Amino acid sequence: MEKKKKHHYVWKEYLRSWCFPKEQIQTLIKSNEKLISSNLIGVVQERFYYGLEDFTIEEEEKLEGFVRKLSAKNLLNSNLILFNIYTTIPKMKRILEGKKLDEQKTKKIDNIISTIKTNAIEDFHSSIENLGNKIIKIKLVEDLFFLNDDHEEFYTLYFLCNQYLRTKKNKVYLEKNISEFENIIPKYINLISLIFAQNLALALANKKIKYVFYDNTTEIDFITSDQPVINLFKDLKDKNGFPKFFELYYPISPKIAILIHHKEQNDKYEYNKISKSKVNELNKFVFKNAEDFVFSTSEKQLNEYKNCF
Repeated sequence: MEKKKKHHYVWKEYLRSWCFPKEQIQTLIKSNEKLISSNLIGVVQERFYYGLEDFTIEEEEKLEGFVRKLSAKNLLNSNLILFNIYTTIPKMKRILEGKKLDEQKTKKIDNIISTIKTNAIEDFHSSIENLGNKIIKIKLVEDLFFLNDDHEEFYTLYFLCNQYLRTKKNKVYLEKNISEFENIIPKYINLISLIFAQNLALALANKKIKYVFYDNTTEIDFITSDQPVINLFKDLKDKNGFPKFFELYYPISPKIAILIHHKEQNDKYEYNKISKSKVNELNKFVFKNAEDFVFSTSEKQLNEYKNCF
């Protein structure tokens, strides 16, 4: 089995809508203001980003305690399965301690452990990405009607909440904020973010939320970034530094985006032919809240937004 060294924290299939010409995406690197044309393999990825961690027995026990504490009641069993996957490496090593194996078997086992460490959570994220196949292909507001099915809606919301929380920007944010009052160490964060994504998806699915379909017929394209799902209320925070409300904005292509209203709504779907000023407003919000990569169909557009900040 091949080791997956480059772990992407934004789905490549999602970014494909901004590729022009084929397989090339216009990219601004915010840290150095450099504009490049890149293939999808070379952006929003980090080596071993989802690599499994080594834990002491005490660290595992504390992590299990956090999983139990932070999980919604009806999601606890699935999160404990995730916990067991996440702590596979130290458990395997403890089982093998003291066993006398020849060099060939030792080498084979070491390779298996190394591959699991590299691939397990990356593969899990790939399975979550498959839940987003329908939402990234919508062309009309009617294409959203598959969300009338409760299971489809929860899995789609889980996909979106996972895309919101899995990124490098939110990983750093969680490390900074949650550790201050929960004594959570950084190597817990990849698992904690998965649990938070499930909890948020469940909370949204239990409300009568509204999906707003933004139809962009203007000459200005939607842009996206390495933080593809953004909470428009992210700056309205509680005493612990977490957002009080969620209104998730998700550009799906240069001409289509959706907004998920956080408050209960009478109508589940709304069509909105978006104005040029609103496109600019949302694009500036995307640009401002990107960690390091901003994507567009044109270099010119990236230059224009770069000069706004």
